[in-house]
Amino acid sequence: MNLRILVVFFFLSCTSVLVSQSYSPQAIADDLEYYNSVLKPEKVYVHTDKDVYTPGDTVWFKVYLLDAVEHRPVCYSSLVYVELFDQFDELISRKKIYKQAGTDSGEFALLNDPELSYYTIRAYTSHMRNWDPDLFFTKSLRVWNPLQETGIDNDADVRTPKARLSKRSDQKPELRMFPEGGNSVKGLNSRIAVELKSKSGEPINTTLQLVDNSGKVISSFKTYDRGIGVFNLTANSDKKYNLLLEHEGKSYSYDIDEGLDNGYVLSVNERKGKLMIETSHNFSLKKFPFLIIHSRGKFIWSGELSFDENNKSLIVLDSEELPEGVITVSLFSEMGEPIAERLCFIRRTSDPDKIKLGVESTVSAKDMTLNLDIESSTELRNTYDCVLSIYNAEDEKLSINEHNIYTYLLLNSDLRGFIQDPWYFFEEDSYQKRFLLDLTMMVHGWSRFNWNEISDPKELESMRYPYEEGIMISGYTSGVFNLNKGKETRVLLNIMDGDLYEEEKQTNEYGDFSFGPFTSFDTLDAFVQARKINTRKNQEGLDGNRNVVVHLDEESFPYFLAPYIEIDSAGSKDEDVEEAFVSEFRDMKYEHVVYEDMMTVELDEFVVSAKKMTRNDSLNEMRRRFGGYGSYSERVIFENEDVLGVRSVFDVLRRVAGIRVEGSPPSQTATIRGVG
Repeated sequence: MNLRILVVFFFLSCTSVLVSQSYSPQAIADDLEYYNSVLKPEKVYVHTDKDVYTPGDTVWFKVYLLDAVEHRPVCYSSLVYVELFDQFDELISRKKIYKQAGTDSGEFALLNDPELSYYTIRAYTSHMRNWDPDLFFTKSLRVWNPLQETGIDNDADVRTPKARLSKRSDQKPELRMFPEGGNSVKGLNSRIAVELKSKSGEPINTTLQLVDNSGKVISSFKTYDRGIGVFNLTANSDKKYNLLLEHEGKSYSYDIDEGLDNGYVLSVNERKGKLMIETSHNFSLKKFPFLIIHSRGKFIWSGELSFDENNKSLIVLDSEELPEGVITVSLFSEMGEPIAERLCFIRRTSDPDKIKLGVESTVSAKDMTLNLDIESSTELRNTYDCVLSIYNAEDEKLSINEHNIYTYLLLNSDLRGFIQDPWYFFEEDSYQKRFLLDLTMMVHGWSRFNWNEISDPKELESMRYPYEEGIMISGYTSGVFNLNKGKETRVLLNIMDGDLYEEEKQTNEYGDFSFGPFTSFDTLDAFVQARKINTRKNQEGLDGNRNVVVHLDEESFPYFLAPYIEIDSAGSKDEDVEEAFVSEFRDMKYEHVVYEDMMTVELDEFVVSAKKMTRNDSLNEMRRRFGGYGSYSERVIFENEDVLGVRSVFDVLRRVAGIRVEGSPPSQTATIRGVG
């Protein structure tokens, strides 16, 4: 048959309206439970056999459809849309994958075009379309053409993934600032994360200076891997501040936002297995704000804050008791208004449910042997399905993804924006990697929420895009002379899928009809017809006249624009790896040429003759193939005038002597007289 949801964005945003109606933390917790149990968000992950391909390759993939909160294969949609786009955002192929037990497989054939160097896979369900398309799963695939000695032409108009590489070095680098919690406040210490990149999207690792409007240097700090860093600022009301950058012999200055005169600062740190949440303010309080903490919409903790004589509040949680992944801390005012938000990542150092899988391979000229070493802290009492893809590990170094289902579900899918090489943060557990991951949360996390655009989630029970349990055939009927005005009729659907399937329905007063859901793993032929309703009493079926037009609904699909991906401006990551890839490809071509003669069998000359089949020959051939019950006594040719216009096969059988048809659509039976 021909589907990344970000849970945090929607449910946090939608709760803002609910809080304004009921100000207690418990009310928000109840609303989160309502969101999870009624709206039932979903996530999709697509596992491809590899990330690097050659022109004309086949991409084999497996689709996982999961509950977006618990990450379990308990899903409500049955159809996943999986799409393949080229580097110019043009659709190459779209498939509908029918899900069985949360997973299913498919494939895409890449174009044999040496000019295409990237493709993007996008996957989503119809239900996920109720939210931003940014929440869909996307994955970019690199296409390497080993026959091109020069590699990728970076001067070509390559837009996927959504980046045009610039050769200019005289453009001002882009610096973005992200105050922790969302805003800096005058008089309060604020941590501000920064992201520094060149105009071509390359991260810049350097040193910046924080100065005030008198030119005094307050502090210096560095940007690390990926061009991210952090500095502290306690702003005075009578001063302005800038960041100074010296880069490639040129000086640049960046203004820092003055911050709020009055407000809250929300700061989160994880130290020695404890998650510490500090809130401070700089004005007099009449009522106290409260915190809500959750993971992907699953409620964790809530409570009203109390402040000490320094206007500070501290909440400490045990990190080992928190679920692994993105944790969202939201601060609400006493009136239920969201005023600060901070995302952090909890990485469990020990998890009794984790299973370590070691793989050792032995490769010979004829076969490959895999030895799986399974390590678990608890006794394995269940049967587990294991899905493996096998490829040359050296080829993977050319990949632009290097992510897996762990990093996608726990990290990428819960943050806004593309995260290059997310496995970088998890390949080793060190202070540096945890520090950089926390900065990534500040850079990608807080700006995701737009509270003003979200409505009450209770209004979303009647969503525009419901769950799809299968293929639907829908549309409306109208009269011949007024095509835009629906007309109430009776509609008959016939599907030829081995056995004949027939279903009849009456439309509503606007002519709307819908059949399904249907399940199929191949192409089906379906026929829809309609007639006016005969007003004579006791008259059933499609006996009215046919001055009716059937309009089938056309499928619409969301707009696509490839996600931003940082592309190595040199066109490669490792020349040795590229050479190995080229060598392997050439060896494969050489072996094909060497053994081509062995795979060819030469035959003696022979002559094939045939004659054109007549109409009678064709009918006799059909009788031979399908006539398992002997010779025919009757033959019906559907092109004949006496059979044209029948509504179903039962109408045809009524005209055959010796056959009795009983009942009315859709419950009809046919029996042969004398046989029973």
